[in-house]
Amino acid sequence: MVDTMMDNVSEDQQSSLRMKKLQNTLDRSLMMVAEDFSYEKLQSIFPELARELGDKFRQFYDQLYALLINSTQDDFSAVLVEFDIETKFKLLEDIVSKAKERALLGIEKNEVLMPEQEIRSRISTFQKESLAKLLSELSKQRETSEKLQKEFDTKRSELEEKLQYLLKIYKSIQFTKELNEF
Repeated sequence: MVDTMMDNVSEDQQSSLRMKKLQNTLDRSLMMVAEDFSYEKLQSIFPELARELGDKFRQFYDQLYALLINSTQDDFSAVLVEFDIETKFKLLEDIVSKAKERALLGIEKNEVLMPEQEIRSRISTFQKESLAKLLSELSKQRETSEKLQKEFDTKRSELEEKLQYLLKIYKSIQFTKELNEF
């Protein structure tokens, strides 16, 4: 094996190195946002309030700033835990080390890493899930269609009754006219 600087570092150290780099990136992003959230900007947005409250306005800003920083750091940590980033970094390192090993052994790149049956099984599972979603959507559409059809039928019967009523009135008016003319 060819010794590089990364080869001398253990997997745990590389994983923690990746985590440190990610954490540094998140910290830099947070600091960029925090720099834009300055006391002077808040003061320029609320000048009258800043004058009226004085030191209390500064204390409010300090508390708001601390809340912003702490809640954002908590959110970052929650995302790291929720998506299990550390484990994914370990898996990534495993993939990288296997790729290095394959390259050193002269093994050519394998285009299809999964057996055909596994691919078919994944496709089949995906198709079953899609079919289930489509059937569910179709069922909802049918229910909606039935409701609309019932409403339509109800409205139609109401209109037919009104039309019959109007025709009776019209015929009685015609009959009255004929009687008056007679």
